Parts: sequence; C-alpha cells; structure tokens
Amino acid sequence: MLKDKKIDILFHVRVVSMVGVLNLFLNPELKYNWRKASLISSKAQGKGINHAHCIRKWILKYLWDDKLPLHRLGQARWTPLEDEDITQDIKLKLAERAKGRYMKASNVVDVVASPEFQVVLKQKGFSKTSISERTARRWLAGLGW
Repeated sequence: MLKDKKIDILFHVRVVSMVGVLNLFLNPELKYNWRKASLISSKAQGKGINHAHCIRKWILKYLWDDKLPLHRLGQARWTPLEDEDITQDIKLKLAERAKGRYMKASNVVDVVASPEFQVVLKQKGFSKTSISERTARRWLAGLGW
C-alpha cells in the first residue's frame, strides 16, 4: 500500500514511523522497550517525546481497532450548524432568550449545554456535550447574529 504514489505523504510518514517502532521493539537482539523504541523512531524523524507518544497511540489504535492513523490537515470539519434542524433549534432558543437584548456567546454556550439540546445533539450523532465561548462566537457569526 505504501508504494502507491497516490498515498498522502503525512499518512506515509505515520505508517513508516509505526513500522520503525515495531521493528525496534520486536527485534530480540536490540532489547528496546516500548517507549525507548518509539523515542528512537521519533528522534530519527527530528521529533521529540510528544511525537513518540503519538506513534505509540497510532500503533495501539491500529492493533485494537484496525484503523490506520489518518490525519485531517486541510480538511474542513463538519459542524452541527450544517444541520438545518439544529440551526433552527439554536435560532429559536436564542430568539427566546434575546427578547430585544444583545446576544452573547455565553448564551449560545448555555443553549448548547441545556438538557433538551443535548438530546437533539445525541440523536444527530454528536458526542460533544459543550462548546467553548470562542466556538459560540463563530456560531453566532454563522447564524447571522
């Protein structure tokens, strides 16, 4: 699979680093432990301890879930605002709270954290139970408020 020229370079690097760690760790002559093998592989790539930890997580995820470490760089993420039902619910709740006053990001955070809205998010497949005020400001702009 890695010989395919269409494979993303970041994905390729991740898989090669995983293979490097496994080669070092599983070689009985070298006798490197799990952490040492990942640190050597990470250092060979010019990275540090945090990258070594990521490599270990990627390997374990692959072993447990059979999922390779894909990345999301350059990809747009889907937000709940793209769902019209959720957008309408947020607008309705915010309109009830606004009543001629200014809308603050904390109001959006409160609406999203409300039990009724959590049920809607869970039904739509979202597991995140809260949003930050920064996200709330972006949502307000996206809603045209």
